[in-house]
Amino acid sequence: MPRQGVASTFKYARAVGSLETVVACLDIPYSIIEPSAWKKFHHLIGADKEASRQRVLQLFPGAHTLFSRKLDHQRAEAVLIALTGAGGSAENRANGETGAGRMKR
Repeated sequence: MPRQGVASTFKYARAVGSLETVVACLDIPYSIIEPSAWKKFHHLIGADKEASRQRVLQLFPGAHTLFSRKLDHQRAEAVLIALTGAGGSAENRANGETGAGRMKR
């Protein structure tokens, strides 16, 4: 993570490792979604964070209260990452596109 010290980076890595261990021990499949993969999947390469929020509002117009603030771009990016791993939206599936994640088991 940029601009973090060694101690905080180590704590972050331990937390990620702990989560991955629990998921592996429970034999839960999961996908690693790279930023370039989900941004390409949702046609957001080179776009700013606001574009992610707007894309989610386009896909889920009924969820506008959850994404009404400019600060909700992180929540929007989480939704887009999850959609990519799950195979995308109904709109993407209709166009013949599939998810872009690498499945781990």
